[in-house]
Amino acid sequence: MCESECLLGYLEITRQMLTKFGIPKSIYSDKFSVFFPPTSAKLTLEEQLEGKTQPKTQFFKILEELNIELIAASSSQAKGRIERLWNTLQDRLVTEFRVHKITTIEQAFLFTTRNFKL
Repeated sequence: MCESECLLGYLEITRQMLTKFGIPKSIYSDKFSVFFPPTSAKLTLEEQLEGKTQPKTQFFKILEELNIELIAASSSQAKGRIERLWNTLQDRLVTEFRVHKITTIEQAFLFTTRNFKL
């Protein structure tokens, strides 16, 4: 559980996934800025001199080191499926938190790690 959607949260869930299941061939994601840089992002001079053609996020570079392909959901159908799934999961968590009188991130983290196994 994190207060906001950020790189550290995604790195933690990735660490947990790698520890439990091993290294996947690919990860399917949306085009959130943690995964892919905004279209306005520019290469640094050093990157240009190294022959790089597109900027990469820290998350992308980490997956590249692990030889994990990061696939962006490009079609509206693919984005719709993943968004519906996350909305369902988030709605369910809110209900579970209310039922169990969970009001802090620490309580939520303990609850989810005990009750929702990956």
